[in-house]
This record gives sequence, structure tokens and C-alpha cells, in this order.
Amino acid sequence: MKKINILSIFSGCGGWDLPFSLDNNFKIVGAFDNWNHAIDIYKDNISKNCFNVDLLKNVPKYNNIDILIGSPSCTAYSKLGKRESINSIQGQSIYAFINVLKENKPMYFFMEQVLDFLDFDVSEEFFNRISDLGYSLDMHEVVMNDYGVSQKRKRLFVFGSRDKSFNKMKLDKSNNNAMILNDILENNPKIDKSRYYNESFNSGRLDYHKELDLNKVCNTITSSFYDQYFINKDNFKRRLSVRELARIQSFPDSFQFNKRKNLRATIQVIANSVPPLFSNTVKQSFLNA
Repeated sequence: MKKINILSIFSGCGGWDLPFSLDNNFKIVGAFDNWNHAIDIYKDNISKNCFNVDLLKNVPKYNNIDILIGSPSCTAYSKLGKRESINSIQGQSIYAFINVLKENKPMYFFMEQVLDFLDFDVSEEFFNRISDLGYSLDMHEVVMNDYGVSQKRKRLFVFGSRDKSFNKMKLDKSNNNAMILNDILENNPKIDKSRYYNESFNSGRLDYHKELDLNKVCNTITSSFYDQYFINKDNFKRRLSVRELARIQSFPDSFQFNKRKNLRATIQVIANSVPPLFSNTVKQSFLNA
């Protein structure tokens, strides 16, 4: 059986890619990012076939790409004016996505973005340019705990298709039993108090540090999550461990982050990721269509 060829860009540590890499129906022919810390974690877990490339300067070109997957950097949109152009410096990661589509002409693409993306003029221009390339667009506002991810994470999922017979995707919500935070915690975590404990957790000043509810799914993991939130488990107030954050993002325990010693960079990598459980939903919905 011919494999479905995937090109991955803005790959991060591989949250999008992991379910596809484990499915014999697919082959990831190349993965690209520009952050070595994320690339190293990708190589530790998925494939050595991940490269540090500035996609604004070098557009990867392959023959016979079926699907492009990627999550262009979303950190810039909070800094953009509502009427900024796609050609602005901040908007160029999304411009690179268009260039890769143009050069490789995949039949389909999967893209994940922050919901705020829709509030900026850059989104309208982006979608117009993609439509000009012959793609129909099917957009979904998703909440990740609807797909088994233990997190109230809202995102935009965009399915693009040049296949007129398949231009809508129904995302399967049957795996919607997301675990509460208490069920995700490590039983005996090796907690380094200098890293995971802060005296202010006991100060009564909760204007910045916020206690998480162990009986609910977790708040959205962001780059500032580690500094903002703590748990109170067995009368010990602490930050979540790297493994616990990875579980909240639905990474399996077999996915290794501990080879990389830069704690904050690793937390940022996890926060930036597409949850693998959601990626698996997209994969299965595509195969079952």
C-alpha cells in the first residue's frame, strides 16, 4: 500500500507529528523548525529527519507531498495591530506557510492556530491567498478536552483541500473522556524544591500565583503557566513537573523530555505543542472520511 507522504513545518518537538509517525499509513518525509531545543527533543523521540531551517529564506521542496502539517508561530499576533499586513515582520511565519504550500502543492493541509488569529486582518489575507492557490477551507474552533486532552485549551483547526470530493472534515469527539488533573499527577514525583516550590504559595497573596483545581481538567498551558499556577497535593504546594505538564498536553510517558536540561525551554516546547491526542483525532478522522 502506498504511504501518504507528510511534510511537517514549524514542527516543534513533534506533537502534531507523533501519531502520524506511529501509523504505517503515513510517512513523514521531512520536518522543519528553527529552534534547536525543540528539534533535539523531536530527534530524541520521533526521527532524526528534523532540520533547523529558516523557512523565510529556504523553502523545503519535495515531490509527491500529500499533506502539509504545521502550526506557524502564534506568539506574534498579540503584538500585531488589528490591521497589520501579512508582509509585516511579525506576520512572516504565516507567510512562510503559504510559500511552502505554493512550492510543494500538497493535496491537503492541517494547520493549528490560536483563536485570536481570526481577530486580525492578517488572517483574512492569509485565507484569501490560500484560496487563490486552489484550496477550499474548513475551519473548526476546538476545545481540546472534547478530544480527550486534559486541558481547557481553545484553538483553531484549519483543514485545507484541493480535492473537490473531500473538502470537509468531521472531527470525531468519541474520545472525550479527558482525565481530571488529580488523575494525571505523578505518584511519587522527584521534586526539586528549588525549581518547583515558591514561598509565595503560602503567603496568602494569590493575585499572581493561582491554585489549580485538582478535580477539573487543567487550564491552558502557556509559556507563563509554570510561574503562575501551583497545586496543593497532600498539603504540599508546588508547581507541576515536566512530566505532568507533558501528560496534560497528552504526550505519552514514553516521550522523553528529560535528556534536555533547560527546564524553562522544555516547558516552552511543551506549551507550544499540538496535543498528540488531538493530532490523532485529526489523523483518524482523515483516514475514516
